[in-house]
Amino acid sequence: MMNPENMIDSELYQEFVEQSSDLIQCVNREGELIYVNQAWVDTLGYSKREADRMKVDNIFHPDEKNHCRRIFKKVIAGLSVGKVDVVFVSKGGENVYLEGVINSKWDDSGNPLFTRGSFRNVTERKLLEEKAEAFRNELIESNELHRLLADVIASIVEWDFSHFDDKINEALKDFGRFFSVDRAYIFSYDFNLQTTSNTYEWCEQGIEPQIHMLQHIPLEDIPEWVNAHKNGKEVLIENVLDLNEDDKVRQILEPQGVKSILTVPMLKQGVCYGFVGFESVVDSHSFSEVEKKFLFQLGNILLHLLERKDMYDRLTQTNHELQMIMDTQSDLVCRLKSDFSFSFYNRAFAQMFNLNEQSPSDSGTFMDYIAPEHLERFAQYQLKLFESDAPKPLKVRSTNAEGFDVWIEWHFYIISMVDERTSEYICVGYDITDKEQLESRLNFLAYFDQLTGLYNRHGFEKALFSGQHKSEGLLMMFDIKEFRLINSIYGSVYGDRILKEVAISLNAILDSDAIRARLAADEFIIFVPYGQLAYANELLKKMNKMMQRAFERQQIPLTIDFSGGTVKCLPSSTTFDSDLQKAGIALKAAKDSDQHDLLKFEPWMFENIVRVNQIREAFEDGLMNDEFKMVYQPQVSAVSQHITGVEALARWNSESIGVVSPDEFIAVFGKTDAIERFSQWTFDQVFSDYISLEKKYGDNISLAINVSPRILFKKGFCEWLRRKREDYGIGDHVVVLEISEDLFLKDFEQVNEILRQLRKHGFDIALDDFGSGYASLRHLQEMEIDKVKVDKSITSQMLKETKHQSLLQSIIRIAEAFRITPVIEGVEEYDQYAFLKDMPNVIMQGYFFYRPDALHID
Repeated sequence: MMNPENMIDSELYQEFVEQSSDLIQCVNREGELIYVNQAWVDTLGYSKREADRMKVDNIFHPDEKNHCRRIFKKVIAGLSVGKVDVVFVSKGGENVYLEGVINSKWDDSGNPLFTRGSFRNVTERKLLEEKAEAFRNELIESNELHRLLADVIASIVEWDFSHFDDKINEALKDFGRFFSVDRAYIFSYDFNLQTTSNTYEWCEQGIEPQIHMLQHIPLEDIPEWVNAHKNGKEVLIENVLDLNEDDKVRQILEPQGVKSILTVPMLKQGVCYGFVGFESVVDSHSFSEVEKKFLFQLGNILLHLLERKDMYDRLTQTNHELQMIMDTQSDLVCRLKSDFSFSFYNRAFAQMFNLNEQSPSDSGTFMDYIAPEHLERFAQYQLKLFESDAPKPLKVRSTNAEGFDVWIEWHFYIISMVDERTSEYICVGYDITDKEQLESRLNFLAYFDQLTGLYNRHGFEKALFSGQHKSEGLLMMFDIKEFRLINSIYGSVYGDRILKEVAISLNAILDSDAIRARLAADEFIIFVPYGQLAYANELLKKMNKMMQRAFERQQIPLTIDFSGGTVKCLPSSTTFDSDLQKAGIALKAAKDSDQHDLLKFEPWMFENIVRVNQIREAFEDGLMNDEFKMVYQPQVSAVSQHITGVEALARWNSESIGVVSPDEFIAVFGKTDAIERFSQWTFDQVFSDYISLEKKYGDNISLAINVSPRILFKKGFCEWLRRKREDYGIGDHVVVLEISEDLFLKDFEQVNEILRQLRKHGFDIALDDFGSGYASLRHLQEMEIDKVKVDKSITSQMLKETKHQSLLQSIIRIAEAFRITPVIEGVEEYDQYAFLKDMPNVIMQGYFFYRPDALHID
């Protein structure tokens, strides 16, 4: 792949290009890719090495190749092509819709060197437009069908999930009567149990319900149906009696009196979740192509509703309506009446214009949020809605809640018509301010954090060394305590909102000559001139108060705290890196000591570094002199109170440096090759103890061993461990390998593949310390694990705080739903045991039952 320095005008711009969210590629005259940025790689799924061996023709959609070649030739010839729309095909075979610009790079002699294309991924918008177009065509065919589908789409937002079943059955009734059939129903597929079951059913008056008799039907009885549905095809039987008498489908349908039947799959991303069907009992029914097409749309809508209901049940357990789901979208969505007043808008729209989310009818009309000079443009656009089936997007300028100008690209979709006149619209808006103000955006990307609007590190340094601050001041670094846990529990949307509130609080508290920046994740840094030191020490307390008021105002159920470190700093590029390092060391010391105030840097903090070096140097002697010992802590069934397994825990009493805690030496070993030798010693020691452990604790106990990420990723580890286990005569599903949840941050798919191989070799996998790091509840289903160990920080708080108790119950419930065994660590009190003892399939571990103990072989 060509070095980007050969084609990009400056190193800074090169960084912009590589980190840009747009897809950027460079192609030589022969049509060969010579550069692609990271967004291109992430979106299309090819690595940069693969791209280096490809021609641009390889990624064009087959139907788009001639179109794209013509554009390429025009650009090489020096002709302007303006904005272009192209379709690429990803490595996974998925269509990726893009829009952007292409221009040429010329040498000094005027010869074209290569083309450079910059594209924005508009796949989601394109799919929405395609769905809307198909939807519009069907509405034209039937005004009643139009109104019925519009009501269903509207109900996605408006349904009260507490009456979800009644609403589904009511919808099936409306659909069934519209097409004059006798039954309408939904079946779900369970490919684990290899069965299908009737979950919802409507029957016309006088027609006998069949739902209770159609449960757990073996899939082997209807293989043709299953294969057709998996392939996205309908199953149509116009006359059941035309089937052979020994046909199992006929044997199922004929006793129900079914004469005709049409079923279509409920599919999403190639996965079949079930099917929707219509049946005629009284008379045979010939289903038209329109009915088939409608039923496919209905299946998609019902699957969407069922998924939303499932998401609602799992994640909220409250009475919030579906608007909460819509509010997670960053795009602006609103529903307009014929006079362009609001009947609904999502949270993004409300926040954009500082509106009351609960009172859309009191928010005026859509025109109130368009700049006055663009109202005539909007009036002309309204006419085009009727003149063209697919009007162009409407681009207008607006003023947001902060008083800033924003450019928004609006897409209008007619969803309801009365007497051939539009009565309702759905509008989706995309903020294109960055696109319209590219130069400003590039500067912003270079020097500002996109999420919070604060400086990033580059911007911080530029402001600090600009000459405005010449005297010594205070450099403060702070972060949010347990922020990763908050992200794990509430998701990144809540995490981002917290980071934004931090920025808002900083801007409100600090004077204009104080410099503030977000370095990474939840780390923030501030430079305060000495003239402002009077309030600097109260900064974190003021932040807490402001954040709490903001959370209460926005109904965010969180309480957060900060840790901070400080160091004296003279604005100088020669000392800044050293000062920044000292501030970071002070921050780490504050976090380790659970400080609630800013902790000033002190030289003793370097002792931690010295300690790490001591541990590294003592390792070899410790291993050679048998200083490491293994202890075992039993794990107990909540219901039977019998020991089901043990966890192996290492201890180290060093002759040279004394007792070293496992947290210390494991963290140090894990960063060097020492972890490999230590892991080998661990597996040999534990496997050799297994027979004695069975004698002490009982047969068939499980044996849990912590595995370092470094050894897990070592080539050949799976096969090496399998042979070693067999050498010791230990069977399958005895050894449980415990991994930390932050392991999945490295490469989720790669980690999952390694775990998949280990499970194939007979090892069980446990996710350790869940709730203390990065994993979220929604990831459990995707992980190749058998057990999840709930971190003791949650256990210790579950009887003190309701939210921890609710969190623990949610983890247990979701784990069981995914057939994952929950193991609760840190059970140290009777009240904790009493809370957990009646929960089936729960394993407990802690001092209440047993402390870690050596084997004491006689």
